[in-house]
Amino acid sequence: MQQLYLTYQQHSVSYLRFGKGSEVVIAWHGYGEAAQSFQRLGQALEKEVSLYAIDFPMHGNTQWQSNTFDLDDAIGILQQLLSKEAIATFSLIGYSFGGRVAQAIFSHFTSQLNQLILIAPDGLDHHHLAFWLSLPVNMRRLVTKKLIQSNFLEQQLQSIATKKMLPPAVNYFIKHELSTKAHQLRAFFYWTNIIHFQQPHKVIVEQFTNSEIPIHLFLGERDQIIPSDVGKKWQEKVPTLSLHFIDVGHRMLGHQTLIDDLKQILCN
Repeated sequence: MQQLYLTYQQHSVSYLRFGKGSEVVIAWHGYGEAAQSFQRLGQALEKEVSLYAIDFPMHGNTQWQSNTFDLDDAIGILQQLLSKEAIATFSLIGYSFGGRVAQAIFSHFTSQLNQLILIAPDGLDHHHLAFWLSLPVNMRRLVTKKLIQSNFLEQQLQSIATKKMLPPAVNYFIKHELSTKAHQLRAFFYWTNIIHFQQPHKVIVEQFTNSEIPIHLFLGERDQIIPSDVGKKWQEKVPTLSLHFIDVGHRMLGHQTLIDDLKQILCN
């Protein structure tokens, strides 16, 4: 494993390289995780694959110097990586929030993509977040400023999580991802900027359907964040999509079945 960096505008973007195989894979991790979460996969495929895992802003060792992170940034970072590492073609993996980003940038790299692999991806089913995602950016920023400046989060959210008044996935997020001021700042950073990666389902369906690039969708049968039933709905919309179910929850990157399936997909 190599720890590497690239410069994008005024930012220092961290990424890890696993293996030195001929097949190139670029991976985006999930919210609250880091490039390190692909370590088991990278080590398992190190003879056949060169896997580059990128740290998102406010994650891992990436040093991000602005309050915004948008589609152009994600495209620019990936282009910078391709240029720096002299990569001509590659497969793209997006896990959770990284899956949302992978969907958003898909159409910009179709001439270079070998395969698209979405693992428990955010963005394919967001009805439960519809209200929060529909709020205007200026309102989101105002809410962010008021909540961060007040003591409301520290005083109330942990109490709510302790009493288990909300679904388990929400309680987990409150307890582990809003427990410190730094985590709160990161959460509101992404809540403010996620609008830049919202793709209408009609657009995603059209892009996937019109592409000849193999697309694989992995879902956890016990996932409480990205429900597995979304898979069949998307397979009906995009018949060429390959659907895979694994008996696991949302945190599935290190699961042996996923690793075995990805090895078969990427190395054959």
